[in-house]
Amino acid sequence: MIEFVQNNWAEIAGVLAASVLVFDRIAKLTPTQTDDKILAWVYKISAVLGVKVKDNPGG
Repeated sequence: MIEFVQNNWAEIAGVLAASVLVFDRIAKLTPTQTDDKILAWVYKISAVLGVKVKDNPGG
């Protein structure tokens, strides 16, 4: 399992970053603050894992 992660880290990080961006867009569309708190936690976890997620990829 460790070997798989080491060999495919770039692809795994890309999928994680894309997932966080999709969740970010969904969270911004909803009026509740619960999903914003979850998103902040996900951003912290991705920072610990070394996955850089741009705040505004279009601009």
